[in-house]
Amino acid sequence: MKNKLQQWVDNGWLQPQSSSREEIEKLLETVERDFNDVKAPVSVDNKFIIIYRALIALCTVLARSSGYRVERDNHHYRSIQILRLILGDKYSLREKYFQNCRKKRHELTYEMVGTVTGANVEELVKALRELQKDVIVWLEDNHPDLISP
Repeated sequence: MKNKLQQWVDNGWLQPQSSSREEIEKLLETVERDFNDVKAPVSVDNKFIIIYRALIALCTVLARSSGYRVERDNHHYRSIQILRLILGDKYSLREKYFQNCRKKRHELTYEMVGTVTGANVEELVKALRELQKDVIVWLEDNHPDLISP
């Protein structure tokens, strides 16, 4: 993993930058906020955009707790790729799914509304709850100093 992350630094896709418990906990709070906000009576499009933010926050937790910041160019794309680099190949298929979600979010935001369904939102919520659990376990195993006991 370290070699791949160093390649990303060399490519200019990541920048080394230390993090803190406060930053990681705020990101995790943001994820919980998004899980709560997605229950609000708003359009399905907005629900998808809200819960997608939780995806990016969880990816950011992995990058930041590993001592890196994803550069702005292709930020969401690379943030999602971090999953596989840090959590391992078991996230290869999930990465593809999350990249498709990224494309849907882009389409909703910049091109056309009404392209997602309630089932899309529910599926993403479920996948992100699983990811959230995996990120917490990874933090406990690799960076227990960055989360509250």
